[in-house]
Amino acid sequence: MPDAQALKLLNVLQGNLQDLEPGWLARIEAASQASGGDTRLQYLSAMACAQRQLWGKARQLLGQAAPRLAEPALRASAWRTLAEAAGRAARRCRGRCPGLERGRAGRSLSTSGQRAIRAISAAGAAAPCPWPSFAG
Repeated sequence: MPDAQALKLLNVLQGNLQDLEPGWLARIEAASQASGGDTRLQYLSAMACAQRQLWGKARQLLGQAAPRLAEPALRASAWRTLAEAAGRAARRCRGRCPGLERGRAGRSLSTSGQRAIRAISAAGAAAPCPWPSFAG
């Protein structure tokens, strides 16, 4: 399938993720794996996981796909979704991670953002809060 058509199909599927039956997530993941890790299919799978609030899986897939996506709109969407996942993790950590606010104040946004994404990507759902590494 030509790239332009593949991108149109991806956009249509992404715009209708909320309407797809749960079995579609497995189909998208299977297609991604069968294609040898096609970045756009990996992105679509991640967005389907995020739409279903499967944030751990979404972070894992987006962390792999985001840097490799060629289409600027998809890449931006992937990074926005990763940031949303980071924000969700930070809100869960409030009160347990006193270093979070100190860490933000003392570092540039790009440095702390990159560290946050790496920390969250490395943390599992039951892992301890990743934010103490931000403590001064």
